[in-house]
Amino acid sequence: MLHVIRDMLESAGFEDVEIEDRWWDEGDDEERDTRRPDITAYNPRNRRRYVIDVVGAWAVRAGGEEEGGSRAPGHAASGKERGKQLSYRGAMKRQEDGGHGWLVKGKTQAVDIFMPFGFEVGGALGKKAEELMVEAVQVAEWKNRGVGDLAHWSSVTWGGHWRQRIGVEIARGVARCVEKAATGGWAGSGAGHSRSHEYDRDCC
Repeated sequence: MLHVIRDMLESAGFEDVEIEDRWWDEGDDEERDTRRPDITAYNPRNRRRYVIDVVGAWAVRAGGEEEGGSRAPGHAASGKERGKQLSYRGAMKRQEDGGHGWLVKGKTQAVDIFMPFGFEVGGALGKKAEELMVEAVQVAEWKNRGVGDLAHWSSVTWGGHWRQRIGVEIARGVARCVEKAATGGWAGSGAGHSRSHEYDRDCC
């Protein structure tokens, strides 16, 4: 999933896209709540760096379930996103206090934007994930404005393509989980205890 989101951001025109940037939230001494985001990316449209952490929700029905019926698609994913926001409170506070490893010199005008990317195994996205998808389309439009031949470029087509790519990757992740349940481990890993932190029920 991380690689698909990274590819989408790069395709849109985000800059300095990195997976698991070890220098983010870097300090002299490791804090107990030090965070290593899944992806960091600079948004040239609003001159802010986006800090992204991906999390999955195991909702049997879209949105999860409650008494009296099912919730709206994305509800469970949005709940996981709120949990991520709480877990990053310490790191974001260190940013506000001027900690190490924050602003991108010569680019960023303000503090980073933390954007948890929540998804449900049925394919629905959380509120923050949807916001990132919208922003990616806006960046792609902004980067393509006045550049080259746009006769065959469409924001609707571009956005739809990446939504399909993300949906396919979610389905693949679920298939890997089913395979693990059937075989007792990830195929080719050689270790039955190996985990995917995006899809593991205990890690999501």
